[in-house]
Amino acid sequence: MFESQEVPIADFDLPIDHEKDIHIDLEKTATNYVRFNGRATDENLEIEDVIPVMIPADLETTNCLQFKLVLLQSDIVPRDYVVGWGVFPLLNSDFGLNEGKFKIPLLFGNVDPRIDKFDKMELTMMKDLDQWVSNLYFEIEKVNLMDVKDEKKTKKLYYKPVSGGTAQE
Repeated sequence: MFESQEVPIADFDLPIDHEKDIHIDLEKTATNYVRFNGRATDENLEIEDVIPVMIPADLETTNCLQFKLVLLQSDIVPRDYVVGWGVFPLLNSDFGLNEGKFKIPLLFGNVDPRIDKFDKMELTMMKDLDQWVSNLYFEIEKVNLMDVKDEKKTKKLYYKPVSGGTAQE
């Protein structure tokens, strides 16, 4: 006759582990503010933050992520201004979504719309190395809809990250 089989529990039915699961805040567009003194002994600016991004179903080769490093207004600085910027394509050479750990250069100043290809960015740095601010290390992780957990009380979305660590590792 019929044998009873155990049905696996879907991820969205599992309890939320607030220590390990990451909150998906789709309204977030920037990282949390991090203080960096910029002294000779300060080597790294560590930003351990997650910015969820919804991408279109039909990606185009022109879709990219734009990063800006912003110096915030203070007693000394009269207004916020962009110190460095960089761009990263969402698609790889096989026209699939880029996933994994990456490193991009950040150029000095505000975004230059004339730089529309990576080789122009490299050429800018080769002409004047002072245009290079730093490297930005980041990770892109695709989250499948089936991996999303729903917290019933708050109606917040969470997911358990597949990997971890930093892009420098």
